[in-house]
Amino acid sequence: METQLQHCADPRVSVPAAAISECVQPRRAGGLGAWLELVRPPNLFTVPGDILVGAALAGVATQSVLPLLAAVVVSLLLYSSGLILNDFADRHADARERPGRPIPSGRVDATDACAVAVAFMGAAIILSVLTGVTRFWVIAAILSGLILLYDGPARKIPAVGFIVMGLCRGCNVLLGASIVGSPVSVPVLAGAGMETLYILCVSLLAHGEVDKSPAPWKWGLPAAAIVGAGPIMLLSLHTARLTTMVPLVILVAWLAATLIALGPRAGRTPKRIAVLIRGLVLLQILLILFALWQNPAWFNQAAIGILIFMFLVAEGLAGRFHGS
Repeated sequence: METQLQHCADPRVSVPAAAISECVQPRRAGGLGAWLELVRPPNLFTVPGDILVGAALAGVATQSVLPLLAAVVVSLLLYSSGLILNDFADRHADARERPGRPIPSGRVDATDACAVAVAFMGAAIILSVLTGVTRFWVIAAILSGLILLYDGPARKIPAVGFIVMGLCRGCNVLLGASIVGSPVSVPVLAGAGMETLYILCVSLLAHGEVDKSPAPWKWGLPAAAIVGAGPIMLLSLHTARLTTMVPLVILVAWLAATLIALGPRAGRTPKRIAVLIRGLVLLQILLILFALWQNPAWFNQAAIGILIFMFLVAEGLAGRFHGS
């Protein structure tokens, strides 16, 4: 903080007005609230759905929920680790563009943030190994590598960063599949691909969100990804029968229209991006509906109920925490 005040006092240095405000009224070290800002609570509620989608597409044969709970915890730890590392990597840019963020404002020490992120990732790997499921911890390790790649060199090349970010979500679906069955079956890969493409499009829109707004036509890309990948999803599950395909096609169209309609109403670009991220839960519900008939009733009911709850909570938290 002392260095920050000296920096602000130097007339040779150009400092944004918001940053000057931070210097004049320095914030105290933050508590839980500052750490929650780092992990973006609304987004956390989109993570368990990846695990449920992967399990649904792989086929749930077990009656035990413990493996799924373990997978959700591992997924949340990795996702939180990635978000904290993201803010750590962006701390210098945020000092210019968003000085109120926890690290540049001084409410969270950068070294502490990095240590917590590494601890979260380490805990996730250890827990994944303790499950005793080899394919599960292998995919958890691959996902960790993708997170480190995104928060490291990949972010320096926007196009590569978009792809890696999408692959992180897709790999999270594979993580859910691996805890109950094969992560490389055609339905699982199709579902993971659908989420990968969706998040890739959202990442494209989010690039440079602070100082510019994407062209209007680009806001339709996430919805287009769903409409384009929907038929592949249907064919991968061998559901090309009129009685099952028509309702799902209607749902795909409804979800696409919902995402397109939600975007403009959200306001500025960061808020619109946050809406699209939370909209991922709607896509997750759709993917579970694709595989409805291959899973026990208890899983279908619980998974859809949980995701509806997650969506509502994420929407409720959106007013208090940034999602982008």
